[in-house]
Amino acid sequence: MLCGANPAPEGNETTVGVGLGTYEHRSGGCGGTRRRYSVTEPIAHLQVRHLTDNDTIWAGEVDLGVGMLGESRENPDEIAIEEDLLDAGQSFWSGMAAIRWGKQYRFGGYELGPAIVHHRRLGGWSPLPSGGLWVGKPSLAYVWADVFRGPFGGALEFGALAGVGHQSRFIRAQVGSNARAHVADIDVSVGQGVRLGVHAGYGEMWVDQASPDLRGMLRLTIDYRAFSRPEEP
Repeated sequence: MLCGANPAPEGNETTVGVGLGTYEHRSGGCGGTRRRYSVTEPIAHLQVRHLTDNDTIWAGEVDLGVGMLGESRENPDEIAIEEDLLDAGQSFWSGMAAIRWGKQYRFGGYELGPAIVHHRRLGGWSPLPSGGLWVGKPSLAYVWADVFRGPFGGALEFGALAGVGHQSRFIRAQVGSNARAHVADIDVSVGQGVRLGVHAGYGEMWVDQASPDLRGMLRLTIDYRAFSRPEEP
């Protein structure tokens, strides 16, 4: 899963996702004019996970979102001061690279490691923790929580989430929230070792947003050990 910690498969697993999001960016507000902008952001995600024979998890991920700034939402006739006015069409990019280590048990597991994050509201490059954990019986239900575990983009309210999930042979589903953001994921097996999935997110960083932050993503996951295993008769 792209959003939310979940049980790792045996061997190697690679997930590739591409999507599109929109979020609200604000400038000013400290003695100047506060301005609100809508940012449209294509997002790309790559994650590789490996579960060793002694149930140790190694994971790495890279995320990139390149947003395009829209026009200021304030009426120019109502605001005469030109402070903090940004140029429409300006690029706002966000990204993250992380490496995590963890362990998996019968009814739980965790991943934790360092990440380097680039985001305008964080002041550029910032070192942050990246990780997640899950507890439960996957074939029935499990609870999960994570922080800065992709997909990562310009909408910071998606940075830390918790929720519930279910995992079986043919379908994997998760829902999560942190009061400001809400996400839903579903992956369906379309072949031996191959899953197709969708991710959807809804959030509001500011209580007076004109429109919510939205995100959608399609992804492909390959479980190499199952993919290379001969089909059963």
